[in-house]
Amino acid sequence: MKHSSFRVRLLLVHVVALCLMNRCFPCTIVMVNKGGVQLVGNSEDWIDPKAWMTVHPPAGTAFGRITFGFGHAFAYAQGGMNDQGLFVDGNGLEETGWIRDPGKDDFRGSVLDHILENCASVEDVAVLFQKYNHRTLHNAKIAVADAKGQSAVIEWGKGQLQILRRQGAYQISTNFVQSNFEPASYPCPRYKNLDKMFSSAEVFDVTLVRSALAITGSGFAYPSVYSNIYDLVNQKIYLYSFGYYEQPVVLNLRQELKGGSKSILVSSLFGLQPHAARVYDLFLQATMDASQLEETANQKGGQEAVSAFYRSKKAMSRFMRFPVSEDIRALGVRLVQEGKTKDSIAVLELAASEDPASWETFYELAKAYARDGQVDRAIKNARMALELNPTDPAVEEFLRGLNRRAAGRE
Repeated sequence: MKHSSFRVRLLLVHVVALCLMNRCFPCTIVMVNKGGVQLVGNSEDWIDPKAWMTVHPPAGTAFGRITFGFGHAFAYAQGGMNDQGLFVDGNGLEETGWIRDPGKDDFRGSVLDHILENCASVEDVAVLFQKYNHRTLHNAKIAVADAKGQSAVIEWGKGQLQILRRQGAYQISTNFVQSNFEPASYPCPRYKNLDKMFSSAEVFDVTLVRSALAITGSGFAYPSVYSNIYDLVNQKIYLYSFGYYEQPVVLNLRQELKGGSKSILVSSLFGLQPHAARVYDLFLQATMDASQLEETANQKGGQEAVSAFYRSKKAMSRFMRFPVSEDIRALGVRLVQEGKTKDSIAVLELAASEDPASWETFYELAKAYARDGQVDRAIKNARMALELNPTDPAVEEFLRGLNRRAAGRE
């Protein structure tokens, strides 16, 4: 059909838009050291609700460690702590402009796994980044803290490797290249909120860090799937699920390592499932990603993939406040009735782009163009309406009238 290429182009536009949405990285890390208290708070905000915890006992020269990550999206550790009291995690970034140094070898493999296996201190990690090219810095930065009281953020900023060591009692890492800005112009509201919170705090403890995670936690499309508070000295991990900070699962790293290797779905560790997790589950059921779109196209054909996409988008209206195509069309019709023809055309064009399978929308658009004197465009949209609904007598009669009108101009 003539409109199939239009559908494909529109579908690509929406897929690109969804990809751009995935450039949002709302994770938060705060590292504190005051009065002998050495804690790290970390929230992992992501689109995959299936987070995993993996226990790796020491083996040979590799340190024992607990790591966290996402089985669907990541084949490597997203963060964790080892038996030396070393924590590491990362923040996603927009492209940083990272450039390979031809005088250095390239690091290969998962840098976070390597750090937890082989590094005992912040200084060990700094040496690793100074020695090799780390391509991970092209769209991420690394936060690291140790039981000796040191912490640092490692990033690519101002055209070079930057190792930002903690100044004072706390260090915050969110999703911007800190070394590219003066402190007064940091662009992240989460960073500013945490800085205000910790600069005025008198007591640094688990309660303060938990409050920091709660106030900066993300929701909806990028929920805080899991959050951790790491006690680096006592090697404890306080684990939270979907922003529920009242009942953590408390893990003793030394004891967990004695139990041998294992991978556990984080949600299975909690007796209660937070309502936020259930709502997010419904949200995922209403949406479709690129792989599901491809699977539908392969199994049922392109037209069904298009239809499934629009069904998913309509279902999303349960979670997002935006009008569906029927609402947009109704507005366009009302504007025509009010004599606002050009406004109605703009709105009806939007309705057609949102649902190119709606013959009613193309019919209303044809009538609006006809009222505005744009006969050729009216004919084009009337033909589209008739193509989508070949048996409607009103559309047929209207198109005949348009054709007579066009013939009378010649």
